[in-house]
This record gives sequence, structure tokens and C-alpha cells, in this order.
Amino acid sequence: MGKLTTKEAEALHKEGLLTDEALKEMQDTGLVGRRARNERRVMKNKKGGFVTPQLYFRGLSKDGEYSTKMTEFRNKFNELVQEYTHTITNKETK
Repeated sequence: MGKLTTKEAEALHKEGLLTDEALKEMQDTGLVGRRARNERRVMKNKKGGFVTPQLYFRGLSKDGEYSTKMTEFRNKFNELVQEYTHTITNKETK
């Protein structure tokens, strides 16, 4: 099963086809992204450049599924990213 883009999910939500709860659950399970394409969470490195923290499960094939532990770990990682980073638009890095 394919993932919905954030834009597609927001369109479905706007049309009333997805409730707030359904959208949040889809985001929590990884079926829908959480951010727009022109925004990203960053922190500054020692020289003032922007870096983006990311989590990657090496070995998870295209048709692989997240386990409960993987989802729990990803959610905790996302909480840390929210705590230690801030959002910028891609235009701010130029």
C-alpha cells in the first residue's frame, strides 16, 4: 500500500473525508507525512550551517512494515526532533 502525501491528506481532511482523529492516526502509523515539502526541522552546526536530523531503518525493504517497537522508537525520535530543532522554509537556507 502506498503512502499519501501531506498535501493529499490535507485535501481529504479539508473535504471532510478524513476526521482530525483519522488524520492523526494515519500520521502516527506512518501512512501520511507530517510536514510540507518546503519546510524542514533543522538545528545549526558549529559553523552556523543548517543540519537536519533523520532516522532511517537500514534493511527495511520497500514492502517492509514497521513493527510496534519501530513505531514507538520513531515517535520518541520525533519528539526529540521537535524539542531540539526549529522549522524553516527551504527559502531561508539560500
